[in-house]
Amino acid sequence: MSANLIALISKRNTEQSLFLRLPGELRNKIYAHVLAGMEYRVENYNGLCGKVSWKKANYYNENKDSYKVKKYRLAMVRTCRQIHEETKTIHAGLSTFHFTVAWMMVNWTIPQGTTSVVVHDTLPFDNALRPLGTSMSSIRDFAAAYVFWGDATTVTALRLQMVCRLPHHLRNVGRDDLRSIATPCVQQWVQGVREEVGAVKAGVIVTARLTYRSEELFTL
Repeated sequence: MSANLIALISKRNTEQSLFLRLPGELRNKIYAHVLAGMEYRVENYNGLCGKVSWKKANYYNENKDSYKVKKYRLAMVRTCRQIHEETKTIHAGLSTFHFTVAWMMVNWTIPQGTTSVVVHDTLPFDNALRPLGTSMSSIRDFAAAYVFWGDATTVTALRLQMVCRLPHHLRNVGRDDLRSIATPCVQQWVQGVREEVGAVKAGVIVTARLTYRSEELFTL
């Protein structure tokens, strides 16, 4: 399609479309109402670490009943070129992107306008009920990704979502005991992330949430 034809179509849409004739501020409110709350899951495909387009990110929502309802909200983004341009940063800013592997954050094209990112990982314990140091690799990847993105990134909220993984014979341990053991380690790791991220960009909120058997142990 030629540039002249695109310009003519855009001009016609602006003049004839009742929606596009609305003030930009009002259209932005409509976009926000429709697109707010979208969540995506970015996964490691077949062990490859290539860049993943945000358009190809898997839709993520634990409530399967609302899957189709929210999925079809994106139809607005594909209505026409003008609406696509107007919504792409609004959409990203109102969405949350979930990573199942921390190092994929470095190999992923972060959408312009993205503000919220969540990384999911496990916190394994050994037979003596001590958190294993292997968890630190994911924590370091978590911090390194933000450093890689640089101060131009719009991401202002990073959350580490961790699930405790215990040896089978320790799975009946009390929640309070598990919390008291895990809290100091996770606090130390999260503080390290905050310092690394803070050196790149001030004002970024870094939090962590630890769960066991779907029950929250603590949030930092």
